[in-house]
Amino acid sequence: MRPATGKAVAWEVDFMALTLFAEFLNLVEHTRAGNRLDDPVDLAVHHMQDHFGEAACLPGAHKAAGVSRNTLISQFQKRHHATPSRFLWKLRTERGIAMLGETGLSVAEIAYQCGFQNPFHFSRMVKQLQGMPPRDVRKQAWNMAAK
Repeated sequence: MRPATGKAVAWEVDFMALTLFAEFLNLVEHTRAGNRLDDPVDLAVHHMQDHFGEAACLPGAHKAAGVSRNTLISQFQKRHHATPSRFLWKLRTERGIAMLGETGLSVAEIAYQCGFQNPFHFSRMVKQLQGMPPRDVRKQAWNMAAK
């Protein structure tokens, strides 16, 4: 085996340094991702997204967060500028609006699937968020899809 030249040694050192740096960046990203999974707000939001249509969604989100109700509300306000309850109603409404454009389900069926107690409440929330009733939201979405 012949001795390594100066250029070969320098290349090996650079390669090892870049490999170590890449591993460091991977470790940092992994640590950040792990921290996000432990964040009470993220845990609550994830639970809400998975269970938005269920009646016990909000109590389940509080339980999933693993902190007191007041702590969760405070942290939610800082991050989302809304309480967990308002966040959930907005999430339900947005999912319902998406269903209006994507399905042929009735407004009542969508309302119940999204966790609303009655279609009137869903309609009121849609109008508040979109400025028009669900029927018009659906017409607009279907007209856009037809073009």
